[in-house]
Amino acid sequence: MSLLGLLILLLVATENAGAAKAIVIFSPNWATVFTKESVTLTCHVDSSAGGFSWYKDGVQIRSEQKYTIGSAQVSDSGRYQCKSQSSDRSDSVTLTVSNDYLALKVPPYVFEGDNVYVFCAGYAGFHAEKADLKKGNMFIASSPNGSFQIGRVTMATSGSYTCYRTVGYYSPYNYVSSADISVKELVRTPQIKVSPDDQVTEGDHMTITCDTKLSPHRETTELQFAFYRNGHNVQEFSSSNQYGVPSAQLEDSGNYCCEIRDQSGSVKKESDPKNIRIQAQKLSGVSVRLEPAGGQVLAGEKLEILCSVEKGMGLLSYSWCKQSSLSCDTKEAAVLEQRFVVESVSEDYGGEYQCIVTRTATGDSISSANISISVQGMILMQDRSFGNIYVLIGIGVTLTFAVLLAVALLAFKYRHRRSGDSVHKAQYRAGRRQQAEDQQTSNDMTPEPEYDNMVFQDVSHTNNVCSTYFYINQQTASSSSSPVNNNDEGSVIYAAIKSKSTRTAKNQGEPAESLYENFSAK
Repeated sequence: MSLLGLLILLLVATENAGAAKAIVIFSPNWATVFTKESVTLTCHVDSSAGGFSWYKDGVQIRSEQKYTIGSAQVSDSGRYQCKSQSSDRSDSVTLTVSNDYLALKVPPYVFEGDNVYVFCAGYAGFHAEKADLKKGNMFIASSPNGSFQIGRVTMATSGSYTCYRTVGYYSPYNYVSSADISVKELVRTPQIKVSPDDQVTEGDHMTITCDTKLSPHRETTELQFAFYRNGHNVQEFSSSNQYGVPSAQLEDSGNYCCEIRDQSGSVKKESDPKNIRIQAQKLSGVSVRLEPAGGQVLAGEKLEILCSVEKGMGLLSYSWCKQSSLSCDTKEAAVLEQRFVVESVSEDYGGEYQCIVTRTATGDSISSANISISVQGMILMQDRSFGNIYVLIGIGVTLTFAVLLAVALLAFKYRHRRSGDSVHKAQYRAGRRQQAEDQQTSNDMTPEPEYDNMVFQDVSHTNNVCSTYFYINQQTASSSSSPVNNNDEGSVIYAAIKSKSTRTAKNQGEPAESLYENFSAK
């Protein structure tokens, strides 16, 4: 086959894929008619597309949507089908044209739940007596006019039916006519489908669908759905064909089935059970957090341990275990985090620990990495306390020293002010004495010095006061251009006056004020 042919076949198959099937409808709705009676056949499709075709015994005969047989003949008997451009060819429907005096007329289509009646009809214009109806050898009923109400049928209604009736004009005869009633399925037996279809894991959103399909002849029939797990109803009848579980749990596992029914309740069908097992969610992501962090604590301090898992369902058992002693503190709760509190850590609490989380329902467990905890003893705590005391003592000593220094400076300043006047007086007397001595030793050869720029400094030594003053001898403008003595140019005289109390001076034979040395500047 050429590539073009393959493409054409593919195109045709694509266009017809999923196309609706046409339906043949009889009016009046009898599969058997007498000769010379009229019957109309209609090709029913969902879409409004044209291009209708009729087939009798597989041969195309007409090209319109409705095909009317105005005066039926025996030759019009046969299997009829139709189609449109947008639909598949319909199922075949048999039309029987009878030339007898009696005919049992039944509908061409009979579906579960249909309210069916049949007619044991005599040929038009002939008198007919009461009629009897049997199914096989079982008598069903008698009817004066030949009409029989079968009621709402089930699949068990299918079978061969026979009617008996006397028909004649002048000389009536007993006639018999038979017809088959084939009850078709209104709706397909439902099936349970679950989503996700690969595997439902704990915590997943699970959707269970009651999957079925109505016959195209009865596609407008309203259905109701109910769901059961292990024989117990989990969702009452409603128009929804789905049952949803937002967060599937292990207890949602079981055998599920669904039931469908029509509005009248005459048609009921139940699916086969389907076993659905919810896969337990694996524990994962266990972690431990300590407060205080780092794993080093002081004896007597409070320690908090927070053990958590990233994923976990249901009741969880948290165990905080010391590996060396295999002793554990265990708590159970349906939470993802558990807290352990040690109000006062003992010195022997240190060691390697683990947090072990166990799923109560499944026994599944997961352990954290080893957590090292080191406890520092009471001696170190005392050392720290003593260290703090030492710091406080140092701060106190520093503050005390600062206060004493401030007081000493204030006292020194106060004494300096009081001794200032006496120092000036002593300085003046010493200066006059020194002036007289200088005048005698110079033999009138040196100019009279000028005293200027005197600097005083008091130094306190216990009870004595040492006063120091300076004389700066500068050359006057009237002096000779060359000094007599090199040391006379800018000479500086240093004098020290040692002041003692009167009693001390008398005892030692020293004056209260003494001139100790004179120095000349180099």
